[in-house]
Amino acid sequence: MNENRITITPKEAAGMLGLSMTTMYELVHSEGFPSIRVGKKILINVEGLKHWVNERSGMVV
Repeated sequence: MNENRITITPKEAAGMLGLSMTTMYELVHSEGFPSIRVGKKILINVEGLKHWVNERSGMVV
């Protein structure tokens, strides 16, 4: 992943978090997850994802 990018794809996010694509798409469609849709493409804000993960550290999601 290019460190200068502000968004990543669900596939990249799933790889970073060690999640399946099914789980990632469930998260993308859940309330409060830092993703946006541009046309048919889904993008995840990198800083928002880090914040989302940190808020949930130690929680069962």
